[in-house]
Amino acid sequence: MRRFTWRHVPLVLRPDAIAAGRGELLLDLLRQWGLAPVGHAEVRFDRHLVREVWRYQLNIATRDRITMMDRVLVDRPGLLILLRAARPAAEPVCLDLRARKGPSDPDRRTPDQLRHVLSAARASVLTLVHSPDEPIDVVRDLAVFLDGHGIRQLTADPRPPEEERAAVLSRLKELRDETGHHELDLDTARLSLGLPTDPDRLARAAQRVLAEVLTARYVGSWDRLVVAAHTARTHFVGYRAAIPDTDATAWSHHLAPPKED
Repeated sequence: MRRFTWRHVPLVLRPDAIAAGRGELLLDLLRQWGLAPVGHAEVRFDRHLVREVWRYQLNIATRDRITMMDRVLVDRPGLLILLRAARPAAEPVCLDLRARKGPSDPDRRTPDQLRHVLSAARASVLTLVHSPDEPIDVVRDLAVFLDGHGIRQLTADPRPPEEERAAVLSRLKELRDETGHHELDLDTARLSLGLPTDPDRLARAAQRVLAEVLTARYVGSWDRLVVAAHTARTHFVGYRAAIPDTDATAWSHHLAPPKED
């Protein structure tokens, strides 16, 4: 198990990432970083899955954020891709991917990070991808997203990376046909909805869109979701998540890589 969690990490492409439609770019970046896909499984979000995946972060989320997460994710498909590091590393691969994917706060991202590259979205509700931040969460995430049969299917017989890459791209195309395609760009969404350009009128119009999205159980338009996501107040200021981010350096200080066969 230790060897597995050191060299493997599940990366979940959320519905917003699927809508953005940059699967080839994603896999190219992962390959540059020494990560190869060896399996995948479709996941279907519901409200219980949303709350369990982000259980330890939702204590600082506003009600609007939680509702917006439901609007973006619930009843939509995601794709879990199991990645394997091409070679042994000095620290668990999930720590490296955590740094490369970038934070959920768009203001703290850098242009080379995955969440910045994959779409024009600059809202913390539209985070595009999810991956575990430390090895114990590799185990937890697999158990949260998949049942025992699904985990065995995913891990028992890894595919060659190029074969798996083709299978992932084919499945992403099918899922994007289901979710719809959208670059998640705020200006494009505003223009598509015909919102005014005057700043005061635009702010009032965006608040109306947010109110309509929050009070509807399901909103099919990505334009409306994008505007609402960029408008919503998402976090309580001055509070910490129930389990704050761990210091990645702790792993290299206290753990040695497992021995390879």
